[in-house]
Amino acid sequence: MIAGNAQYYRSLLIALASLFLSAGGYAELRLPSLVSDGMVLQQDSAVTIWGWAREGQEVQVQASWHKPTNSHSAIANPDGRWSAELETPGAGGPYDIQVRTTDDSLSVSNILIGEVWLCSGQSNMAMPVLGFKDQPVEGSQEALLASRDDRLRLFSARVQLAEKPVEDVEGQWIPAKLESVARFSAVGYFFGNRLRETLDVPVGMILAARSSSAIESWLPSDAILEFSPNDLIEEDPEIPHRAHSSLYNGMIAPVSPYKIRGALWYQGEGNRHDPLPYARLLPRMIQSWRHAFGDSQLPFYFAQIAPNVERYNELTRKQTRAAYLRETQFQTSKNVPHTGMVVTLDLGSPHTVHPPQKWEVANRFAYFALNRQYGFAPLGATGPVFQNATFEDSIAILSFTGMTHGFQNYEVPLEHFALAGPDRIFHPAKAVAKRDGTVHVSSKLVQEPVAVRYAWKNWTEASLFDSAGLPASSFRTDDWSW
Repeated sequence: MIAGNAQYYRSLLIALASLFLSAGGYAELRLPSLVSDGMVLQQDSAVTIWGWAREGQEVQVQASWHKPTNSHSAIANPDGRWSAELETPGAGGPYDIQVRTTDDSLSVSNILIGEVWLCSGQSNMAMPVLGFKDQPVEGSQEALLASRDDRLRLFSARVQLAEKPVEDVEGQWIPAKLESVARFSAVGYFFGNRLRETLDVPVGMILAARSSSAIESWLPSDAILEFSPNDLIEEDPEIPHRAHSSLYNGMIAPVSPYKIRGALWYQGEGNRHDPLPYARLLPRMIQSWRHAFGDSQLPFYFAQIAPNVERYNELTRKQTRAAYLRETQFQTSKNVPHTGMVVTLDLGSPHTVHPPQKWEVANRFAYFALNRQYGFAPLGATGPVFQNATFEDSIAILSFTGMTHGFQNYEVPLEHFALAGPDRIFHPAKAVAKRDGTVHVSSKLVQEPVAVRYAWKNWTEASLFDSAGLPASSFRTDDWSW
C-alpha cells in the first residue's frame, strides 16, 4: 500500500480517474503514448496495436506495409479496451498506421521497424548522458556532439507510481539529437547507438527507470505476495517510490503490450542493506516481466553493482554486504535461462555508486545482445565465469568458462584472492592464471585449503580478465553463513 500525504493521494486518484474515464467512459478513439508518431516496432514479429474506443465498437487497423485489403479488426471490450495483432516485415520505414471506427479515425506516422529494447532500474540506469550534478558521464561531450540519428528513437516513460496497474504512461518518441540524448539514460543511449552502428537497422529504446528504487517496487503484487515480509524492504511513507509494486504498476504494466526484443536492468544498490533475498527476488521479477510481455524466453540482461566503499561501509558494519548482493546477481545469471550479467568489478569508485564509464557498461550489454540475439558468435560477452574448485595438497585449482581466447595474462600474479582452511579464517593468497583455463591459488598460511574467495568486499578492484578485456565477477567457493 502506498502511503503518503493527502496531496499525493489526491494527485494519484485524479490521475487514475482520468485514465479510467478516457479508457472506459469516453467514446472517442484513443491510443496509448507508446503507439504514436515516430515509434519503432520490432521487426519480423507479431506486434500489438491497442487503444480504447466505445464499448462494442469495431476498430479497423491498417498498416501501410500491408496490402490495402489486409486490415485487422478488433472489438472494444466493456472497459473500452481493444487490441489488434500485426505482422511486421524486416527493418525499414518510414511507414504509417491508420486506425478507424465508424465515426472516428487516427493516424500514426513516421513509423520505423527495427529493434526495440526496454531499459529499466534505478539511478545507474536513469543517469542521463549529461550526467548528474557533480557526477559526470565519461565521453558525454563527444556523444552529445555526435548525437544526430533519426533512426535511433528514444521513449522516456515519465515516472509514475500506482497502487494498481494503469493502462498508459506519459512519454513520446523522439529521434536521437542533442537535446533528447542529453536527458536520456546514458546506458540506454550508448547501447542503442552501438546496435545502430553494428546492425544498421532502426533502433527504439524505451526507458522506464527511477532513482533510488528497490526491486520490490518493480515486482507485480502477485509476486510480492509470494515472499515473507521479512524478505522485503519495509514500506516507508516518506519514500513512496519504494512502495511494493508501485513502479511496476505505473511504468511496466502500461508498456508491457509493446513488443520488445529484450530488456536491460541496472539496479541493486537499493537492496544492498539486505542482499540475500535478492537471490529470489531478481529471478521472480524476470519471470513476471516475461509473463507480462508474453515471452517466456525474453532476453534479460542485467548489470552487477559496482564496488564502492564510502556509501556501503557508512551504512553498515558488514564490509562484505555488497559482495553478497553481487553473488545473488551472479547466481541468477547462471541459473536463469536467457539472461546475462554485465560485470562491473573494474568500474567501481570508492566515492560514488554511479560509475562514470556508462559507455563501457552499455558496450558490455551490447556484447550479450550481439552475441546471443544477432549472430555475432565469436564476440566475447561474459568474461571468465567461475565454475568449480578442486583442492590438491595446499593448492586450490579454480576452473572457468566463458572466455573467448583464455585469460588476459598468464603466470602473472593476481590480486584480491583469499584462502581459508578448516578454521574458516581467510588469508591473502597468491593466485596465478594458467594456460589450461585454471587459476591456482595458494597461501603459506593455509596448508589445507577448503575455500577460496575473490574480490569479496564492498570495495575491491578487478585483476582477473579474459583476452577480450572482460572481468570475472567476484565469487566464493564456500557457502558459509555471513
